[in-house]
Amino acid sequence: MTQRNADTIFGALFLLLTAAQLAVILFNPFDLSGDEAHYWEWSRRLDIAYYSKGPLVAWLIAASTHFLGATELGVRLPAVICFGLFSLIFYIYLRGRYGADIALISWLAVRSALIFAQTGLLMTTDAPAVLFALLCLISGWHAVERKSVRSWCWFAVFAGLGIWAKYTLIMLVPAFLLFLLCAPVFRREVFALRCASMLCIVSFFLLPLIVWNMQNGWVNVAHNAGHVVHAEAFRFRPRFFFELLAGQAGLVGPLLFAGLCGALWAGYQRRRKSDLFVRYLLFMTLPLVFFVVAVSLTKRVYANWPMPVYVGALLLAAHLSAEDEVFRSRVRGWIAPAILLNLLITLAAHAVLFNINFGLPGNILPTKKLAGWQKLGEAVDRAIYTGRQSSADMFVMTDEYAPASAVSFYSAQHPFVYCTNTGRRRMNQYDVWIKPKDWAALRGKRALVVLKHAQDAEYLRMKFSAFLPAAPQPDLQFVHSGTKIREFFLFWGEDFDGSAPISPQAR
Repeated sequence: MTQRNADTIFGALFLLLTAAQLAVILFNPFDLSGDEAHYWEWSRRLDIAYYSKGPLVAWLIAASTHFLGATELGVRLPAVICFGLFSLIFYIYLRGRYGADIALISWLAVRSALIFAQTGLLMTTDAPAVLFALLCLISGWHAVERKSVRSWCWFAVFAGLGIWAKYTLIMLVPAFLLFLLCAPVFRREVFALRCASMLCIVSFFLLPLIVWNMQNGWVNVAHNAGHVVHAEAFRFRPRFFFELLAGQAGLVGPLLFAGLCGALWAGYQRRRKSDLFVRYLLFMTLPLVFFVVAVSLTKRVYANWPMPVYVGALLLAAHLSAEDEVFRSRVRGWIAPAILLNLLITLAAHAVLFNINFGLPGNILPTKKLAGWQKLGEAVDRAIYTGRQSSADMFVMTDEYAPASAVSFYSAQHPFVYCTNTGRRRMNQYDVWIKPKDWAALRGKRALVVLKHAQDAEYLRMKFSAFLPAAPQPDLQFVHSGTKIREFFLFWGEDFDGSAPISPQAR
């Protein structure tokens, strides 16, 4: 295939798939997920860090919704843009390094995988994280290959922004330094002024996160450490490792996942040869692999944790396809079936977004996280309207961050929803925002209380002089694909006593 033909195919598919992403966002019948609504809530209170994440996801949503308003497109457009830039830079970089054929095939592998397709649709930390992971890998290699001070600085900036998106990307910095120390030809770079400049820039990005944690009792550090370190006694649980493998095979595609694992193994076998780029990619990729695998041997790992691994693995697979005849001969037979299988998986997953559920019950469909939130917001509006309430005389309260944020987003007036604690949850961002004095300021007011568990009303009843089911619709059941996926109960609480809830113990 000529370079011109490959570029034409790439350009047409890039525009078509980007348009398809926007169409799915605009026309699918589902709502924002609870996490997306929560990130939007963050964007209304911009800060240098948040309870569980860095600030980048909130800042991107704030910029987008400034122009598009509090809409689902406004919240999700940054994901489309970040992933679009990722896939564009990925193709251009490989095209310049290995030619259009390898670039196009590698790009098709990326765009066909479900894990990347979802990244460009849902506004989570993954979209900016994979973009800055790719930019880190490219600029890091340019820094050592060209000895360019500018590339060292760009590496630091991209690493810092990546850390602001997803904390696991902090591993790229020590991995980069370790590569330099273990490569005799680059070892002197660790002690050069440009390396010191890089570390200073990274420190500039880390400083706000440290300051925020110091001001907020290190809750951010404690929360993320809780994903790794057991609060209870240590136990070896290998089933979580096999659960991780099965999940990654499904999200990346069975054949592509096997191929990328094969690329990492082939790169490891080639590590002692003179191919420094292979060693560089291994150093920048394997530490996160070892980290995720180690955690999965003792506790459940979120399916999106290994995402940055695939950036380096895809670059490695492209490099070996161009430079290693043995690997190229092995790839030639399975890459087309891998892409076709991934397309079928991705199309089936996107069909679910339009209520084509293949007879599966709603409680196992991933779309259950996107269903019912707008109806909850509308129910809150109806209760408030029916009661002819003034915002000065009442407030809305719930006991979990997802319904609190969803009500804020989907209620017509976008009210701030107070998140109390009935003893069922861990700490969240609302506990950082809402201080005892804020609860005290609500003394004497009426509250519309939204609860996921009706029995929690007994805990809250003591905080009000009267606590009665809201009329005309005291409870809401949301059914998805024939299965009840969640329900809520609405109550009116009279004359709130102004007491703050018990602080959650789990971080």
